[in-house]
Amino acid sequence: MGALDDDPGVKPDIHVYVTDKASWFDITDAHPQYDQEIFPFALKES
Repeated sequence: MGALDDDPGVKPDIHVYVTDKASWFDITDAHPQYDQEIFPFALKES
């Protein structure tokens, strides 16, 4: 993500793999947190 020059206008709404985050990084928002990937199950079919 460091290669982006401008704000892409997209903001995260969940956190995945939180058990693997850097020990010095604190998640301070209220977004849901997951220890593993949830995307195959979270996607809604059209």
